[in-house]
Amino acid sequence: MNYNIPAQITGDTWDGIPIITFTRNGSALDLTNASVEMSVKLSYNLAAPNVFPLSTATSGIVILNPSTAGNLSILPRIVDIPVGNYVWSLTLSLCSGEVKTYLMGNWPIIPRTPFSTNWRDSSRTTQ
Repeated sequence: MNYNIPAQITGDTWDGIPIITFTRNGSALDLTNASVEMSVKLSYNLAAPNVFPLSTATSGIVILNPSTAGNLSILPRIVDIPVGNYVWSLTLSLCSGEVKTYLMGNWPIIPRTPFSTNWRDSSRTTQ
């Protein structure tokens, strides 16, 4: 399934994704002993390294209790990656040995625009 994450300002705290529910054939996917990884790569260079690694192993992704309900949360985190257009994916490795990429999409990281206290005067110049 595709899900495009809204644009994020680099250096700001991203809210994460509070809850994602996985189902199969209308029933909750059992996430007991599963591992989950999020990968973020520059869209023009998919061979590049993962610039924003999150996973259940690093506590950036949490499987919610009960794990049989198929729910997980991607926790908030400061996005300290360079400005650019990125693609992301979320891969589940289930205890059965099955590996599936369930979510993917685009994620633009945008620059922080400096704020000027004299913005009213900056666009008006007199010659």
